[in-house]
Amino acid sequence: MASNRLRLNPTKTEFIWLGTARRRQQLANDKVSLSGVCLQPSERVRDLGVEVDCDLSKAAHVGHITCLCLFFTYASSGFNGAHSLLMQHTV
Repeated sequence: MASNRLRLNPTKTEFIWLGTARRRQQLANDKVSLSGVCLQPSERVRDLGVEVDCDLSKAAHVGHITCLCLFFTYASSGFNGAHSLLMQHTV
């Protein structure tokens, strides 16, 4: 990355261990250092708008998309509490 003059943004950079539950338990949950930035593995990450969890199930992504669809449906119908509804589902 240094040759391309690119730097990691430590506040946005995430990584995930993919594999079976047994295999992931064998991996250390310690932080990983990459280009001087310490990273801790996440249970789920988001890349190009797609949420991926460590089991490679689509539950997290489907839940996120469903929440967004409900928000925009309520918002377009003039429902005043659409923003608070979105905040409840994202937390």
